[in-house]
Amino acid sequence: MPKMITITPATKPVPRPRPVTQPVPRPRPRPTPAPKVAAPIARPAPKPKVIKMVNRGAAGLLNKAKLMIPVTTPPTATGKVNDIAPALKGLAIAIDELTPDPDNARLHPERNMRAIETSLATYGQLKPIVVRRDGMVVMAGNGTLQAAKNLGWTLIAVSVIDMTEAQAAGFGLADNRTAELAAWDFEVVSRLERLASDAGLPVIGWTTDELEVLRIGSYIAPPSEFPEVDEMIETEHVCPKCSYRFSGGEIVNKVTTDQYKTGTHFPMDDDEG
Repeated sequence: MPKMITITPATKPVPRPRPVTQPVPRPRPRPTPAPKVAAPIARPAPKPKVIKMVNRGAAGLLNKAKLMIPVTTPPTATGKVNDIAPALKGLAIAIDELTPDPDNARLHPERNMRAIETSLATYGQLKPIVVRRDGMVVMAGNGTLQAAKNLGWTLIAVSVIDMTEAQAAGFGLADNRTAELAAWDFEVVSRLERLASDAGLPVIGWTTDELEVLRIGSYIAPPSEFPEVDEMIETEHVCPKCSYRFSGGEIVNKVTTDQYKTGTHFPMDDDEG
């Protein structure tokens, strides 16, 4: 009898269920806090610097007053063209023949140039300019040459000298520097200024405010060991408003007698009264 074989149909394997996983939440980046900035410290506005006029003679008054006096440049003067002194007429040559010094170390700002022009227009040329023969280059008097050109001059008196280039350079420096090293006798300046003004002549190179400083300033030379500002100093005057003590000239910002009497001659710091 044949053996019976039982065939069992194949069954598909049941898939295992996959575990459901929850997504892991990513940490949110925390915002970086803004750096703390310290609040600015409120500082009082700086007080304007007040120049205190401690009297040390007219020179000190004049130098300090220059810091506060606005300088206005006068217009170009007018006068007689080619006004050369009779004694110098034999030295006159055409201005076009001259060459300004290209290495002139002395500058001539506008105020200086206007003063030279006014001097030429008022008094004419009373001294010659110095010229080196080689190239007819001006060694001394470049400002006078330019002022004469500005006034329309065509002639100017010159003293022609034979010099090497090195000698001319040395002379040019010496001529300018020696004049610069001179000092003023302010008492004499004030006296001469009054003499010229009374004659109706301009006081050239000085502003009205500078001259007022000289008129009021003290001309007594300070002692060799002058006390410092914060030391006790015997003074001649006391401001009726701020109690500021000083001697000699009381000018600051063009002081008048009424300003002095009312104490409005200049503003003071709060700690000064």
